[in-house]
Amino acid sequence: MAKILVYLIAFFLTTSLLGGCAASGGGGAVHFDARNSQEIVLSPFYLSDPAAGADHAWYLTRAVADKTAQAGFLKPNQMLLESFSRAIFKLQLEPGKPLPATGGSSQAGCQGTQNLRLALAENGNFTGELVYDHYADDCTLVLNGRVPVRGQLDRQTGDLTARLEVLPLTATLTDKNLQLRGQLSLALNAFAGEKQRMTLMADLSLSEGDRSRYALRQLALVWDGRGAFPQVTLTGSLAFTDHGLVRLTTESPLQINPQRGLPFDGVLRFQGRDDSWLRLWFAKPAMTGFFKIDGSDGLQTIGQL
Repeated sequence: MAKILVYLIAFFLTTSLLGGCAASGGGGAVHFDARNSQEIVLSPFYLSDPAAGADHAWYLTRAVADKTAQAGFLKPNQMLLESFSRAIFKLQLEPGKPLPATGGSSQAGCQGTQNLRLALAENGNFTGELVYDHYADDCTLVLNGRVPVRGQLDRQTGDLTARLEVLPLTATLTDKNLQLRGQLSLALNAFAGEKQRMTLMADLSLSEGDRSRYALRQLALVWDGRGAFPQVTLTGSLAFTDHGLVRLTTESPLQINPQRGLPFDGVLRFQGRDDSWLRLWFAKPAMTGFFKIDGSDGLQTIGQL
């Protein structure tokens, strides 16, 4: 797995030098202010409504209380990773076991279905596509469209890399009509099942209607299912069309409540211009989704996912 991660990191550094993601934001590093700070720091979990004003933590808490579906950039990445990995695990691949010429799986959500169809060669190469038919796994974000897939399986070790082309994928979130475009690369072990460390690297842009919102640039998402609770680590850059570039790192891995799919512990850090920063904290195990935000300019607020 280590050699796969080295390959993926080198690949994405090369593609960024050659042009990176098509969507761009702002031009330079972001200057955090009262208007944009909460919109940026909540973006992993919340697609903000520009008409809501600056107090997005309060707006999000109210929306959650009203049971309004919410999602940020983590949600489509998680859905794509889970769609692909769970379909691979259903193939029950093993060392030395002959590869099936074709493979597939279908899964129904709270609405719609998702399907993965694969053609596998004896040398471990494979191609196929993920097909979403108005699919929502938890009745928040709904995906619709086809995602071509290609990759390579090491038949001895189970190490697998795959590239997903999002060209584009349409999505709906309550009254929002969205489009996702870009590429994802996945690294996992096809023999190990869900209790493993999986990596997704994303160059992915999100638009709402005709308006570009933001892009993920070489964003690495590591999903670690080996412990008592799943952990998520994020590293990379976010390009906000209206604000600029932000560097995202993980000070402490997010601990995920598997029943709700939301964090109860962990810290994300957002780095802006002139050493300015924001942090998103989850630090109440008894209150899944409860967060606080602080920043280098003295910002402090709380809310609930």
